[in-house]
Amino acid sequence: MQLENEKKVVTIINSDITGSRFKNVRAEQLTFQCSNLSGMKMNDVNLTGMDISDANLSGLVIDGAQWGGALFLHLGYSDKDQPELAQIESNPVQFSHCSLKEGVFAECNLTNVKLEDCDISGLEINGINIEKLIRQHASAAEKMEIDQEFEQREMHRVSEVACINLPVSNVEVSTNWYVNHLGSTIMREPQRFPDGNANSLIRLGKAGPSVWLRESTEQVSMNFSINSGSNLTIFELRTENMNDFYEQLKRENVNITEIEDHGVCGKTFKIIDPDGNKFTILEC
Repeated sequence: MQLENEKKVVTIINSDITGSRFKNVRAEQLTFQCSNLSGMKMNDVNLTGMDISDANLSGLVIDGAQWGGALFLHLGYSDKDQPELAQIESNPVQFSHCSLKEGVFAECNLTNVKLEDCDISGLEINGINIEKLIRQHASAAEKMEIDQEFEQREMHRVSEVACINLPVSNVEVSTNWYVNHLGSTIMREPQRFPDGNANSLIRLGKAGPSVWLRESTEQVSMNFSINSGSNLTIFELRTENMNDFYEQLKRENVNITEIEDHGVCGKTFKIIDPDGNKFTILEC
């Protein structure tokens, strides 16, 4: 049977139309029910509003199709009675209750795509295991939260070194020594008080710390020996040019020790102030 340039409503029941062709045909509200459409091909076809349900689409290929507003429900599941979603008015493509196991998405625009309550076991994007990445992120976020909680609870105690108190026998002599030989900055000139106290405030280096030089008759050791027998100082001061600094101190007749080379740990020598306080000078 051939229909050409005809306008008819055709009802075909219990028929075999294998090999039939539809070309330039208006087929709005066309209904296929209990039909075998294996191998069916559609090209340059408007499928707006088309509804396919209870269908086996294994091997289905859709190429070059516009699918704005398309809705895919219960694909790859044997239970056809899964509850359907409510009417969705927005246009983005949606996948709900779908099995996409071992599926591949290549060169796809997935801007603002959301995966909610999905099994992502083995899911990879550009070779990255997303499940593992999410676990690592969750672990890092948990650690960060713990660290922040710890910081708020435990670490908001010390923000910086306010000052260091250094005992000296004569505040004027020591102040001049630290200024002349170490390049310290005077922050407060030496002062003497009626109660017998005397002090001055200097800054070691460009960035500090601030050091109070306080007169005291007590002998306080600023160095100690560790278990191996090596002698260490409490303070280490850094220099950018050890050799020049060392030669300068020698010319100024400052009490210093020989330079020691500690390899990757740098070079050091010790300097002794007028009260016998030792400091390590370090270049590394």
